Amino acid sequence: MHLAAGDQAITLDLSLGGRATSWRVGDLELLGARDDQLISYGMYPMAPWAGRLRNNRCEIAGDEHEFPANFGPWAIHGTLYLNPVEVVEQADSEVLLRYLSAPPFHCTIEIRWRLSASSLQTTLQVSTNDESLPAVVGWHPWFNRQLAHGAPAQWDLPDARMAIRGGDYLPNGQLVDLVEQTPAVDDAFFVAGCAATLRWPGALRLDVVNTHPWFVIYDEPESYVLLEPQTGPPNGSNTPIVGERITARVGQPLTMVTDWFVTREQPVDQG
Repeated sequence: MHLAAGDQAITLDLSLGGRATSWRVGDLELLGARDDQLISYGMYPMAPWAGRLRNNRCEIAGDEHEFPANFGPWAIHGTLYLNPVEVVEQADSEVLLRYLSAPPFHCTIEIRWRLSASSLQTTLQVSTNDESLPAVVGWHPWFNRQLAHGAPAQWDLPDARMAIRGGDYLPNGQLVDLVEQTPAVDDAFFVAGCAATLRWPGALRLDVVNTHPWFVIYDEPESYVLLEPQTGPPNGSNTPIVGERITARVGQPLTMVTDWFVTREQPVDQG
């Protein structure tokens, strides 16, 4: 499936969660190409949980459930990205997709892509008719570190606090101020302003404004930089770090809206 507006174009794979396999702005391809690992390419929605679950378990309605590993020893990034979605509404620049999650995460997940000439708006919504359901949703975009021109990608999280990560790659519940940006991170950040920036100097700037204050940055790969807006931290379905456990309730769906504002930059004069 293809969406287009102005010089922006997005290609979606409906067989794998409605993920974007291509996001082009003019002659610039923002997303990484196909990889043998389903978690390692494109831009896909994470739901009904994002990141890892501690011991691959989650407590739902008082009962603890264990989920099968789908990446090494981990049950990671939910189930949506591994399954087909149905088209509910479709237009040239917008589509609404739906996925029905099986028990114990018995819920309906809707994914909306809305493209304009200068931005992309994505919406993830988790609805349940049965009971209160813990959920963390997010986006997992594999942005190319180097575009067709311009300098390599740089990320910025204003006034961010970083979640301290334990040996199991999960937050230990503590936050520290992000004094300076260091390379090779795979960490969750609480950003009170709910905004982040990814910039390829001399090519493109992507300002990301989210309804929720959590972002994960993963910039260890040589060829990619991942800036992931989420409703909560990894394992947040079990143990929140700030506030209460995020849930979807009957008549009160969990909704995350993310605006990705695209700004072209003039090429840098190399002198």
